Amino acid sequence: MEHTLYHTTLHVVEIVNVTRLDSIGEKSETWIWEIIIADQGTTYKGKATESRKNQFIDWVELKSVQPLSEMIDIYKKKVSDNS
Repeated sequence: MEHTLYHTTLHVVEIVNVTRLDSIGEKSETWIWEIIIADQGTTYKGKATESRKNQFIDWVELKSVQPLSEMIDIYKKKVSDNS
């Protein structure tokens, strides 16, 4: 049986999603994501949880040399899809 050990880093990122409501103004919604980036050499994986809204992104292999930016793009899409 083999195993791979990853180094992990925890990040907390706050996203404020502002939606225009026609002539009555706008609505803002705050999402606070806990992101874990795991790396082993040049291999990166990430997962994210937003516990107040019961949302999560399971482990995904990241292709970018900027894995945190890639994870932020992934969950910004999830936020906009859920708005």
